[in-house]
Amino acid sequence: MIFLSERFKIPHKPFLPFAAPGRDDSVGKEVRMPKRMKKGVTLLLVSSLVFFHFASIAPAKEYIEDFDEKAGYMAGDLAVLRPLGIVATAVGALVYVISLPFSLAGGNEQEARQKLVIDPAKYTFSRPLGEF
Repeated sequence: MIFLSERFKIPHKPFLPFAAPGRDDSVGKEVRMPKRMKKGVTLLLVSSLVFFHFASIAPAKEYIEDFDEKAGYMAGDLAVLRPLGIVATAVGALVYVISLPFSLAGGNEQEARQKLVIDPAKYTFSRPLGEF
């Protein structure tokens, strides 16, 4: 059985990222970064972490200043109040039907219909989105 390394004669030397290419005397030796270069790299890394953090705040501040509060109200209305209005309309209609014999006997059937069915339905389906 012929292995790939035997067929293409791939050398089995360890890869060292700081070893000089083509020099066998550097294999296995530790190559040190000069102190001046180490300080420069450290300064570059620290300053990039600090300044990139503050650079992202400026566009966010402009976005927040331009943010329209109405959009938040519209989203909250659509996600929370409209479903609750639909439930209130359904429950009001159910209560209206249950209380209809008593409302007819008391003479306030139109007032019960207005408060239990029509007002919740208008609140849910007739008003503009985001206005309470």
